[in-house]
Amino acid sequence: MLKNKNIKYEIYWYTKNKNLYNELKSKNIPVIYGFRYKAIIKHIRAQAIFCNCSPLSDLLGFAINKKTTVFNLWHGTPMKKIGNDAIKDLPKSNNLGIDKNKIELILRKITPDNLIKALKPNVYYLASSSEIGDILSSAFSIKKDKIIINGYPKLDVSSETTEVKRMILYAPTYRGEYNSENDILTKNNFIPDIINQKLEDFNLTLTIRLHPANDLPKNIEEKLLNYSNIILDKSKKDIYLDLYKYELIITDFSSIYFDALAMHKKVVIAPFNISTYLEEDRSLYFTPDELFPYDRPNDWIELANNIQYYLSINVKSFYNLRERFYPHDISCSSSNELLKKIIAILR
Repeated sequence: MLKNKNIKYEIYWYTKNKNLYNELKSKNIPVIYGFRYKAIIKHIRAQAIFCNCSPLSDLLGFAINKKTTVFNLWHGTPMKKIGNDAIKDLPKSNNLGIDKNKIELILRKITPDNLIKALKPNVYYLASSSEIGDILSSAFSIKKDKIIINGYPKLDVSSETTEVKRMILYAPTYRGEYNSENDILTKNNFIPDIINQKLEDFNLTLTIRLHPANDLPKNIEEKLLNYSNIILDKSKKDIYLDLYKYELIITDFSSIYFDALAMHKKVVIAPFNISTYLEEDRSLYFTPDELFPYDRPNDWIELANNIQYYLSINVKSFYNLRERFYPHDISCSSSNELLKKIIAILR
């Protein structure tokens, strides 16, 4: 897109995944990889870098120049507390997806705060609304003038077609420690025989797509293979490429709820075991009652027995919520609008 604006920028993708590196290279897309000299130099010299979580985890954060402008496109509107807000509530780094390098911790302890601030690059965060901008400002200790209000580019692909199939998606947030095994189904009364029969009765399929930080126990995964209308999706495919296909999206405290709102999709908050989540994982910015104007299911059997009720959800009843969290036209290119704002900042 930068090329389309007749601006001469040298643009590179960065990845730590060798397979992705080879794929991009085979397509003649400029790409740098891993901890190589070229990758480090490109980071040091970059006028701007882009990430969707953290430059430390997504990129070579140590090599980012103070003069570099960082655009954190953030990966979703948060329902659960994040950053500083989450740490204040629950100082369990494993449950917050924090994996701090020991060397980094040592450097932080011996480096004066004033020097840290002086070395910190210029960082902008993407937020979908002013309310979400306030949350990011608090969570990451950034000034509000460093918040860019815009639609999410990741949703542009979802607006390309409106074809909907008789499919349901279950996409919960992660629970417990990062990269842990968690039987989030059985503990919430997921009985495959009953669920599958209900799906067959209504000619539906259920795709289960867990957060990348969680896996089901192997015996549960193998058991699910025996059911005709239950699909366990363990692919690494971008979920937003297929999100538009689903007739109904079910989640708990995941940001995908707000993405579904943005796309005018029927969506259910199923906050199974919410009391345990609040106690053992983290607090929420918004309660399910505040976000979901329908009866909430307490477990899978209750959800399955009321599936017609949830399929009959009227997306118009979410209008005020959508305006609050995503006041953007989904048919317009958020990528192009964001690009204009980024170019204005870089000039």
